[in-house]
Amino acid sequence: QRGGAFDFTQTDALVGAAARHGIGVLPVMQYAPGWARAFPAEAASPPLTGPYQAFLRAAIGRYGTRGSFWRANPAVPRKAIRHWQVWNEPHFQGFWNAPGNSRYSFPRGYARLLGASNKTIHSADRNARTVTAGLFGASWTRLAELYRSGGVRRAFDVAAVHVYSDRAANVLETVRRTNATMRRYKDTGNRVWVTE
Repeated sequence: QRGGAFDFTQTDALVGAAARHGIGVLPVMQYAPGWARAFPAEAASPPLTGPYQAFLRAAIGRYGTRGSFWRANPAVPRKAIRHWQVWNEPHFQGFWNAPGNSRYSFPRGYARLLGASNKTIHSADRNARTVTAGLFGASWTRLAELYRSGGVRRAFDVAAVHVYSDRAANVLETVRRTNATMRRYKDTGNRVWVTE
């Protein structure tokens, strides 16, 4: 609800169960309620940046390294969430539905969200890291589009790729090409994760 408190009841249960089983969590921060969307009627609309940042900050305040969840549940093993993934596959209309001539369209619209989210993540928890949305297909070319759109260099700590292949060689080649793209744009020191 606009202006209301965030309800973490369901995520408390998930994060708590994962922690009790020694499992780390990588949250994919995706989707927004109608009032927080750029295009309210579209379920897969890009989010409005301000409300998205507010939710990120609240989630980090709940589950991050100094999160209130861990203080409120001292019997749960502390497995603070340190990596936050900003959306999922934004170059696919099924997850990022914005008209091509819109300021929210990929890559520019997502680049702005990633940059703003990175600032929020690092200011909310100095131990936290920003993970890009998973990019699929020729993911390295999609990452290059993000770099060319501006504002992405140094706007993330981990580049996520989705490799839908049954051949290990294809996974390795995707990681190699993604690393090469980051080097080309002088964004060194970041990691590549295969998140799907």
